[in-house]
Amino acid sequence: MVISLADRERPRDRPPKPELRLNVVGTLAATSFALLAYLGALLGDASPPHAFSGALFAVAPVCAIPATVLLAVRARAEQDEALRAVTAGLVIGCVGMVLQLISFRPISPGGGVLATSSAGTMAIFLIWHLALPGGALAATIGRPRRTRRLFGLTFGIVIEFVCATALPTSWHLVHADGSYFGTLILAMAAVAVFTGGVVVRWIRRNGLRPTATRGWITIAMVLSVYDVILNAIGHQRFSAIWWASIGIRAATYAVLLGGLIISTASQLQRLERYATTELARAEGEVNSWAEVTERLLAATSALSAAVTADDVSVLLTAAAAGAIEVDDAMIYLVERDTPGSLRVIGALRAAAGEDGSVDSAPGTPYTDALLSRTALFLENAEQIARAYPALVGRPDGRPVQSLAALPLVAGDVSIGTLLVAGSRPREFRLLDRELLSALVRVGAQALQRALLFEQQSSLATTLQEALLPQSLPVRADVDLIGRYLPATAGVDVGGDWYDVLEIGESELLLVVGDVMGKGVPAATLMGQLRSAVRTLAAVDPDPAAILSGLDQLATGFAPDDIVTLVIVALDVQAGTVVIANAGHLPPLVFAPGLPGVPATSPLNTSPPIGVPVSGPRASTQLKLPPNVSLMLLTDGLVEERANDLDARLAELTARATELLADSDADLEAVADALVQPRVHRDDDVTVLLARLRPTAPVATGGSGDRQNGCAPADGAGATRLLHVQLEHDPGAAATARGLVRDAVLTEHDAAPDDLIDAMLLVTSELVTNGLRHGEPPVLLTLDRRGTRFRLTVTDRGSNIPRPRVTGPQASGGRGLFLVSALSTAWKIEPQSSERHDGGHGTAVWAEFAL
Repeated sequence: MVISLADRERPRDRPPKPELRLNVVGTLAATSFALLAYLGALLGDASPPHAFSGALFAVAPVCAIPATVLLAVRARAEQDEALRAVTAGLVIGCVGMVLQLISFRPISPGGGVLATSSAGTMAIFLIWHLALPGGALAATIGRPRRTRRLFGLTFGIVIEFVCATALPTSWHLVHADGSYFGTLILAMAAVAVFTGGVVVRWIRRNGLRPTATRGWITIAMVLSVYDVILNAIGHQRFSAIWWASIGIRAATYAVLLGGLIISTASQLQRLERYATTELARAEGEVNSWAEVTERLLAATSALSAAVTADDVSVLLTAAAAGAIEVDDAMIYLVERDTPGSLRVIGALRAAAGEDGSVDSAPGTPYTDALLSRTALFLENAEQIARAYPALVGRPDGRPVQSLAALPLVAGDVSIGTLLVAGSRPREFRLLDRELLSALVRVGAQALQRALLFEQQSSLATTLQEALLPQSLPVRADVDLIGRYLPATAGVDVGGDWYDVLEIGESELLLVVGDVMGKGVPAATLMGQLRSAVRTLAAVDPDPAAILSGLDQLATGFAPDDIVTLVIVALDVQAGTVVIANAGHLPPLVFAPGLPGVPATSPLNTSPPIGVPVSGPRASTQLKLPPNVSLMLLTDGLVEERANDLDARLAELTARATELLADSDADLEAVADALVQPRVHRDDDVTVLLARLRPTAPVATGGSGDRQNGCAPADGAGATRLLHVQLEHDPGAAATARGLVRDAVLTEHDAAPDDLIDAMLLVTSELVTNGLRHGEPPVLLTLDRRGTRFRLTVTDRGSNIPRPRVTGPQASGGRGLFLVSALSTAWKIEPQSSERHDGGHGTAVWAEFAL
């Protein structure tokens, strides 16, 4: 029993429109008084005064005219072309009756005002007797068109007036004594036969129990047959039978008028009751549809807020089961990754084994509805047994007495099937089907949106995880925890990222950035910047130098590519941090007994990357208290539309201070506690925590020189191999290379050739830079500590050299990158006059391991 939801049948409980019907046989029996009138005329030889005939002649048009008007009103109200054709015949008959009345010679000698001849009077008699059955015949032959009806009406009236005015007086159809010529009798017989044939055709067309209006027309035509037959049998005016015929003639239209009045009044009464009933029914339907609409609106609102396919399924099955009051509802979802199987989700009463995948082969209600894209309704156990003999009950053992399966189709894509099942038989009314149909339409769209969201969210998460560090360094002196949560408002991958780089034995580089925008462009730019930071940090780990390098990279950005970034160089042994901030939220500093505060007052925050910057980037160096913790974050952790940013930052700082008060607190639990309250996120959330362990040695003074993997060469155990002042001339670089080569070979005659070549090339680069960009004197120093050589070039200038991002066609600017690539470690550092060698200005050193 497959029923398409496109079938718009009327509700099964709607009553038909009431129609009053007439039993023609019974009514004809009731009008048998006509025969009694005929019998009484024969027995009594009734012969009233001739003037009385005028009264009987007048009864016919007096009754026929209002009957015609009433019939015309009914025909117009019911839009009945057949009644309109009969009405046209009655109009012709009414005109004929009036013309015969005013020209009947026994009443109006000389043919009345129109001087109608005797033959004309009888011709009019025949014409108006033919008019009523003629209209009925036209109605039974086919649907009369308006032009044909009007033509017949006009033609009939014109013929009657021609007969009334134009037939010559020499034509005779009635003798002087009132008897009829044989021609007239034959004509009357023909009219009677014609009318009788039309009556038979009319009854065959409308039945013996037609509507009351058509039934009274049948009665009128039968009585008209009696009238004509009695006239023919009497074959003389004012005979007893003739008086019977005109009596039947008057009764014909009196009965027609009375019947139409009674039937119309009765029909109006029935229609009034019907209208009252229909109004109540319509009001009930309106209330039902209003309830349906309310439920649909509630379901649509709930479904629009659902994010995952499971959320949509739970809401859709609950709405479907509650809407038609059934026990179970579940969704069979097409598995895109596993062709040929369906996944059951959203079951209200899930039974063991019912969750998971099922086969999608035909032969079950849900697969048949899915494959045919046609709704399936089974209303009782017999229908279910005939359609699906194997379906004996639900998996939980309860019987299935009714079920409906509706395909979930979004556009041209079949998503799955909604199945509802009940433990008792039920009739799926039109209201139920329409409600379920509307639910599956809305639900299919919501499911498609949820599945697309899940797919895109999975891709976005995979992309984001690939761009974030897979793990953070594990160290004995510092704990590191990073957290990233994507935004919940949308599926686009964000531009937030964090990173931790190890710079030598005791120094870490902490990075947190935020690319403006969403989607693949933001993620692509984020990946480029992350790689650029790592590359620049390998050349020079100074945070300000990294920002300067990113500024040069940003010259190729699009105008709307804006990045905020904070870089923190943490020296664990020295207990210092160097912070460079490009338009980002400042790091937060926490220590026992010290409230967490943003490191804002001493920080010089510069514009974001991608915004033109005048001058070099600046950095700030801070001394850290013991057992300190650092927090780097993005604005997604504190930004809310309803709250001020400063208020949220203060609230977060207070919360973090409470969580980090215990130096033994689990840092992972702290990070989770900070990000978990952000359940609904308009932006990505990123936080990076670093806590120095209490056992880590923390310096109490000193500048904390950053060593990129080595200790200073001028400490204990260092051996000075070379210390020379270079002349400011073009041959200084060649002289320096020779001095370095001789010193290395003198100290270690088995030094590898590649080591010597690297040292000579770096010597040439550093000496050339000092002579070109520094101020004399330029000093060259070579020291050895253990297995390392340290080469240092010092000048008195204050111009700090920085790595520069250059194009492929540039002729210079790659020297420091070359130094970074060839040396084990290197550094640029300012010099003071208090150093033992008396140098001051700028020093650049590079180390090489044997």
